[in-house]
Amino acid sequence: MTFYKEIVAASLALIRTAQAADLPRPAHTFASYPVWDRLIRTAVRHAAQLTDGFFADPVPQAVRAVAETEEVIDLHALLAGLMEAFGGEAFGSVDVCMLIEDPANRRLGALMAGATQRPDRLSPKSLGRYLAQYVDRPSGHLVLRARRGSKALSFFVERVPQEAPESA
Repeated sequence: MTFYKEIVAASLALIRTAQAADLPRPAHTFASYPVWDRLIRTAVRHAAQLTDGFFADPVPQAVRAVAETEEVIDLHALLAGLMEAFGGEAFGSVDVCMLIEDPANRRLGALMAGATQRPDRLSPKSLGRYLAQYVDRPSGHLVLRARRGSKALSFFVERVPQEAPESA
């Protein structure tokens, strides 16, 4: 506790100099923690510059770790199956229901059952609700997008450009 005031003063000085350093915006931010992202993470990135990378920004590594989770891998397989089936064209939940009932599309049916955690046949409305939760969640180089139609959402799978990895 002897050095408490000195540690706090040094931390505040680092944050102040980091804010003055005018660093470029990072590729990834924590939207749920904007104050932390702006203050603390900027200070860590500034310290990394001052120490030739001794300190490192943890966010890019965390983003890569999340991208490799099992759920994201399963979502990517589902999106790849939908991309293969519909070729990037718009489709509705009714189209997906009809497609997975075809015995030739058992793999897509199994992927959909895994995504919904329900082995039984779903109504198009229920399937649309499950698909809606995956909208705008990138998985690898694919992302599910949606447009509001007159009665229901129409979906399409889009390729997203891969970001170049950040250098330390």
